[in-house]
Amino acid sequence: MPVILLDQGTAYLKAGVESGPINFWKNIGFRCASTKPIYVGDLTSLSPLASGELCPLSYTGPDEVIEAEGRLWNQIGLKLFNCALNQDDMHLLTTMPLLSSLHARQRLMEFCFEVCGIQSLLVASPQFYAAHLLNLDEVACGVIIDLGSSAFTATAHLYGYPLLHSCKRTPTNGFKYQQEALNALKQQGLFEEALRSETKDMLGLEQPLLAQSIIDQTFRHDNNGLIHFDLPGGRSQPYSLSTLMGTISTAWNDIPDAVNACLATLPHELHSIANTNIHLIGGFAQSPLLLPGVLDALRMCYKRSTIQVLDQPCTAAVQGMRRVLARDAGAFYQKSRLSRAQYLECGAEHLVLGFF
Repeated sequence: MPVILLDQGTAYLKAGVESGPINFWKNIGFRCASTKPIYVGDLTSLSPLASGELCPLSYTGPDEVIEAEGRLWNQIGLKLFNCALNQDDMHLLTTMPLLSSLHARQRLMEFCFEVCGIQSLLVASPQFYAAHLLNLDEVACGVIIDLGSSAFTATAHLYGYPLLHSCKRTPTNGFKYQQEALNALKQQGLFEEALRSETKDMLGLEQPLLAQSIIDQTFRHDNNGLIHFDLPGGRSQPYSLSTLMGTISTAWNDIPDAVNACLATLPHELHSIANTNIHLIGGFAQSPLLLPGVLDALRMCYKRSTIQVLDQPCTAAVQGMRRVLARDAGAFYQKSRLSRAQYLECGAEHLVLGFF
């Protein structure tokens, strides 16, 4: 029974199976001309990182989008299973924000069951899956903050279940900051030369190796989900780090407000939960340059909280999916998922409320 685990992030889609590595696909955003969302408004296409190519795509209507998505989902199947997604027994665990519209949920269900032939579907927020990574004997309640590329999202949880009315997206410029910084690096080149010559002034660091390590961890991709970009070579244009550091400085100034606004979206009666445990997931939680600003903002306002970054925060949702599959020897998953038989019998409009 092949089970696809798919976390649909803004910057990357993370996909895997019950065991083995987690694969990353870069998202290339495009907007459908239709005013009604297919999923949650902005759709994404997949480009396997191994190809190293970014091809902008343009679509004019929902039919074209669904056709393209079908081809791209087959890429996931080929990558994970060396087969197309037309097996009779394919199953999917995936993510969708808690506040997604009923229409978006319905279209996702229709796409999975009718276009892809998925046999069963479990859809939940990234925070729902991540909560299964917590030791609930020690962490009975708390707040999980998803520090995503496009928005921060706070979700209070009790014993591993998100509280449905506590989730609200706080838009940030995070994705913009990352893209601006990366564009500066890619356009100028001579990256290693710049690190040797200019790191003394960078963030006040006197150790070039430490500075290089910070940049490498932030802007390269490895098995832990960090982003990797091939930087152009050449010696004709010596690169200055001023653009990059200006971008980072602006982000640092904006992050505290974004974090506090994110936690302020919790209903008043749930604010006390944030004084117990705060767990961080998402891309910003794995950025050595930007994470300290998040931690400083949290410690300033929530002095009594235990603040922890979950292990490998970029892939926390997929890791949590694996825990869902294993929970109670699979009984929890079997009880929670929606089957194609249910879909054919009841219809999408009667099942969308079954999403976590």
